[in-house]
Amino acid sequence: MKIVQYLLACMLMAAAVSATLFAVPQTDASSGITGVVTWKRTGLIPKDEMKQPPPPYHGPLAVNRSSDRKTVVTVSTDEQGEFKVTLPPGEYFISNIGPGIYPVFQKKKITVEANRYTSVRLTVHNGGK
Repeated sequence: MKIVQYLLACMLMAAAVSATLFAVPQTDASSGITGVVTWKRTGLIPKDEMKQPPPPYHGPLAVNRSSDRKTVVTVSTDEQGEFKVTLPPGEYFISNIGPGIYPVFQKKKITVEANRYTSVRLTVHNGGK
């Protein structure tokens, strides 16, 4: 009988430890990042095109935690280049998705505060000058 009680206690302890170790952090639904991403004009551009607003970036991006550079979420912008992602407070940056280096995202540290969405405007480019 004592062996059964001991095994039951061990199983309960293991369950409690694993629940603590593998708990998914709760995301504060009232904080995160909203943004607009546009293409940076590079190369030789006709003068009349320079007067127009830059075209929106419509594609995927990764939101990364600054402390360990891990991707915490991936999202795609809409046709206007806009995106919104819910995140816990912290420091983040945005990068491309995939093995390549293009498109190149503007380097910008983004601070998310509790109960607030941080608004950003970013540019991407294709590597041209």
